[in-house]
Amino acid sequence: MRDAASSTSIDYLIHQAGRALRRRFLAYLVEAQLPITSEQWMILVPLWEADGQAQRALARKLHKDKTTITRLLNAMETNGLIRREANPEDRRQRLVFLTKRAQTLQQPVERIARLVLEEATEGVADADVEACQRVLMHIDQHLQV
Repeated sequence: MRDAASSTSIDYLIHQAGRALRRRFLAYLVEAQLPITSEQWMILVPLWEADGQAQRALARKLHKDKTTITRLLNAMETNGLIRREANPEDRRQRLVFLTKRAQTLQQPVERIARLVLEEATEGVADADVEACQRVLMHIDQHLQV
């Protein structure tokens, strides 16, 4: 039986591993003097993949509520990382676009993300990393509301 109330339960371990990854990632960002937080990075990733996404779509993708996304985007706009424009097809929607500044951050930030993942998975077999990815994706998909 799976114990949900121990330091070896999957939810506890996921939480702890996530915190450790974010702490290390943020430490490297600070060391490299890159002007973003790990939360802002989570917004930049889908925009680097496809610029000009609707604010609501980003909120859904990232499993964040409207208020949290708005707060993050406000800070990013103030820091010159994104700009928001009304969707010409639906003025109620706001589209989020990267600035040149955010575009120039992609390579150094991705390099740091790779470094953190390499450190985190050092000594772990590729097959185990892939199995972990499959399990985490399954959990995420299974619990979507």
